Amino acid sequence: MKKFYVQMLHLRRQHFETRRVAKALLVAVPTIAIGNWLLQFDVSRLGLDPVWAYRANWPIITLLCFILNRVFTWGDRKNASKLKWVLISALHSAVSQAIYPRLVHAGVNYLLASVALLALSPIIFVLNNLITFRKEKQTDKA
Repeated sequence: MKKFYVQMLHLRRQHFETRRVAKALLVAVPTIAIGNWLLQFDVSRLGLDPVWAYRANWPIITLLCFILNRVFTWGDRKNASKLKWVLISALHSAVSQAIYPRLVHAGVNYLLASVALLALSPIIFVLNNLITFRKEKQTDKA
């Protein structure tokens, strides 16, 4: 059991650096606000179905997240892979697009359903930290 806790502590240290998590939160808060504002606008002003409005806004919000994370959260890592970002975003999109309509059709308010999907954020953070914006391996130069 002790080995498990040691592994979890190592995982936390490796992927949840306090400053990086704080920066990610500073990116997430305005992005979520903009996303929910767009969703509210599309539903209340344009009369779009909440599920279609969520789908329509997804590319805008995803791109905004990448740009802000690239600049602020992982700005110290210059090796961002756009292809890997697209793959992780596609995975995130598939999961979100599968869950969101089910929540809305189950009677959850469309804005609350959008916020509920934030539960995926820690997983996406770790994937981005490991894959998209991974640290370059240090090489010994003699």
